[in-house]
Amino acid sequence: MGSRIEVTEALTKAVETIIHETIPEHDLSTVVSNLGLAPGFSAIYSANAASDSGVVMVSLKPDHAGSTWEYVARLRTLLRQRVPQLQTFFQSGGIVDSVLNFGLAAPIDVQFSGPDYHQLYRIAQHAQGLIGPLPQVADTFIPQEFGYPTLGIKVDRVKAARLGLRQKDVVTNVITALTSNQ
Repeated sequence: MGSRIEVTEALTKAVETIIHETIPEHDLSTVVSNLGLAPGFSAIYSANAASDSGVVMVSLKPDHAGSTWEYVARLRTLLRQRVPQLQTFFQSGGIVDSVLNFGLAAPIDVQFSGPDYHQLYRIAQHAQGLIGPLPQVADTFIPQEFGYPTLGIKVDRVKAARLGLRQKDVVTNVITALTSNQ
């Protein structure tokens, strides 16, 4: 949670090692890891939230002998044992799943909304604790980061208006300042 990209990279290497140990070379086609988050507009197309997140994509060869679901089950167990600090989630990469799930990562998507993020996160964790042990559920995942460094900005709208600034102007300038290399 909130780790530097170097830590994320080391953990990803551990995950890749486990993948290569679990899936025989004659079945494994490719392993592609996408770590961290590049600031800017392209970030909205990434599943990564920040420097402490990543996506590891595994592709099996078309004629693979082992079952995909057996590999997933073994990886799920090994990852929990060998890198328990990671939050993992297995998602099939098929277009059919994406269509059936309405573009969401999973067939069941539980969402909470409200003004208090800390309370919502506790509620989400409680729901995860209730849903996770169900025999029909393989993975649960809370994609929102918690405890990651954030910046809270309070704008006095009256003073901003006197300067001719709107909320959008303030947000645009903050985003530019935080993602620019200028």
